[in-house]
Amino acid sequence: MKYIPIPFLIFLLLFLSCDKEEKSNNKEDSITISQSLIKIDGNENTLDLTIDASGDWLIKDVPDWVLLSSKSGSKKISNIIITIHENVTLNERNCELVLSCGKANTTVTIIQTPKEAVYVSTDSFSFSPLGGDGVVQLKSTVDYDVDIPVDWIKLLETRSIDTTLSFFVEANYEKNERQANVIISSKDKKIQETITFIQQAATITCIDKTIEVNPGGDTLEITVDANIDFQEIYSPDWIRSSVSYEQGENGIIELFVDANIFGSHRESMVIIAGTDTYSSICDTITIKQDFAYLSLSKGTASISRTGGSAGSLTLTSNIDFDINIDGDWINECVTAKYVADRYNIYIRSGANYDKERRSATVTFAGHGSASKISAKIKITQDPVRFYFDEPDTLRLSWKSSGFYVDLITDVGVDFYTTDSWLWRDKSSDVSTLYGFRRDSTYTTRVGVIVAKGSGEASSLTDTLVILQEGYIKQPIIIHEINTSGSYAHSLTISFTNNTDRVIKYVKFTGSFYNAVGDPVKCEIRQSYAFGGQVTGPINPNKRGDYYWSSAIYNNSATEFRLSHVNIEFMDGLNLFYNEQDLTSLFENK
Repeated sequence: MKYIPIPFLIFLLLFLSCDKEEKSNNKEDSITISQSLIKIDGNENTLDLTIDASGDWLIKDVPDWVLLSSKSGSKKISNIIITIHENVTLNERNCELVLSCGKANTTVTIIQTPKEAVYVSTDSFSFSPLGGDGVVQLKSTVDYDVDIPVDWIKLLETRSIDTTLSFFVEANYEKNERQANVIISSKDKKIQETITFIQQAATITCIDKTIEVNPGGDTLEITVDANIDFQEIYSPDWIRSSVSYEQGENGIIELFVDANIFGSHRESMVIIAGTDTYSSICDTITIKQDFAYLSLSKGTASISRTGGSAGSLTLTSNIDFDINIDGDWINECVTAKYVADRYNIYIRSGANYDKERRSATVTFAGHGSASKISAKIKITQDPVRFYFDEPDTLRLSWKSSGFYVDLITDVGVDFYTTDSWLWRDKSSDVSTLYGFRRDSTYTTRVGVIVAKGSGEASSLTDTLVILQEGYIKQPIIIHEINTSGSYAHSLTISFTNNTDRVIKYVKFTGSFYNAVGDPVKCEIRQSYAFGGQVTGPINPNKRGDYYWSSAIYNNSATEFRLSHVNIEFMDGLNLFYNEQDLTSLFENK
């Protein structure tokens, strides 16, 4: 077997490969077509094109008025369909389609004449009843005629080249809409364009036929669907009108309705009609209005001395209203609607520090023409109470170590004294004041207590004069106390008025005791204590025996002992003696 070296085999394979590639590169690219020039009319056309190519082929630069069934292929023989749209440009047009296969190229030239046609810028017009001008832009590749079948459409002007046709439409006084077709056609009538002219009939239509108006009056904006100018030609004296209108649009007519203050329902018709030659075109609106009312639940009310609300008030009204207050001390008057025609009324003020009753009138009255409908309420407020519940001068016994005064007040209070011997016990009630005396040798003395309102009530003051009597050693002299009886015991007390004053009352209080010194109870009244009052006048230095029958019912009662005595003089002085002080009242004590 003959041996072939491996390097030689590799060289042989490379040589054969290169030789094959050289033969392939020497093959020529080619592409041919069935026709290179296409001339067609302005209508839409469809045709076939055969392509003979040596390899893959491609078509470039295709305009939008040319449609190809395929723009590329790989077969040797290919058939494609070319669709050319109608030419509505009024001018001839052309293009070149470039076909390529490798390095080989060829072209197809397409030339298209314009289509025979008449073109108009619009195919319809719509006119108002008033008529007007209509302009049409016309383009045509042929001579044309304009046919107008009616006498209410006029051709005013024709301008050639880029032709403009100007039409005029007369006013429509007929009751119905009218329409006509204007024909623009070629001389042989094969090509036609139609322009439709539509003209509205004159109309006036009120959108709302019936309107319920506020009893207090109102301004109504009535929408009128009209294609002509219009006006209000009839309304009653309680309705006035004004018109705001633009031709070709819905118009607005304003109706000013007065308040119905006459106590009964009313209604009327308003007539809206065209102006001038269109006056027979009209429509109507019915206006209905209930009568206005306004009333208050009461005519008077009061506010607390310290301020607040005037209480529950109700206003009944079906109209809008204003509030007028003639008193500047009323801080607030507000309303809150809670049903269709009912309002809660809230009238408020602060405290009355004026020391006198004050009043104000609040008036509720309708707006505008409803101002005669009104209701009033009178608001009163008593002054804040701020005074001592005492006479101007409080007389005290020389024995008094303290006393109570009551200030009748609705507000906070501060107390002041003008004399050092008076002071207030702050641990007690705010209206409790105490006085004291160092010994029993002083003569009568006078002090003043001043009460002043606190905070916002600082303008309120009141004073109380305190007069404390000088020392009275023995205002009465008790001479003797006697009892008598077996079961129903009487009581006799003998005493003398030992002062230069007239005594008004003397009240003796004490208990009965038995023979061994124990207190005994009245078996009828079931009480250990007995009080007996002597009613004057008892003049100075007068002595008397004062008797009470059946002071106690008890078999064992033998003696009556005093526990305290209260003496009140006609001049207001009060003296009180307790059990420790009683001995000073007895004779020879």
